[in-house]
Amino acid sequence: MAASKFRNSRGEPEGLSHNLLIVPPDLERMAAQIVQNREVYDTGNREMNPYAGNMQLIVSPGAWLDSTAWFLLDGSQSTKPLGLLVRKEPTLVTWDVEEDSAGGTRYLKWHARLKIFYGNWRYAAMGNT
Repeated sequence: MAASKFRNSRGEPEGLSHNLLIVPPDLERMAAQIVQNREVYDTGNREMNPYAGNMQLIVSPGAWLDSTAWFLLDGSQSTKPLGLLVRKEPTLVTWDVEEDSAGGTRYLKWHARLKIFYGNWRYAAMGNT
């Protein structure tokens, strides 16, 4: 697979093993064939599937991904391709408005300051968007 041939800034192979496939619900059946079926699903000659048992599958819930999008990640790395910097811890503020005709309303407001930053982009490969 092409993602395993990524090189670092010095031109040396990274030695990555992309072993986590993330797909939308629309591609769950096809992804299960790739990740779990011992034989290649699109041929009739009982060819062995090299990815069966070597990869994990996550199906993204809801409509977070387009129906053709997929991601391949190296789940063995301790760092991830995206990071989250917490500049201010989340705080919850609540208040009640009791003059409402429905007997009152409770409002909840979360406030935080967060920053997303890029890590090593080689840990993830993205398919169709």
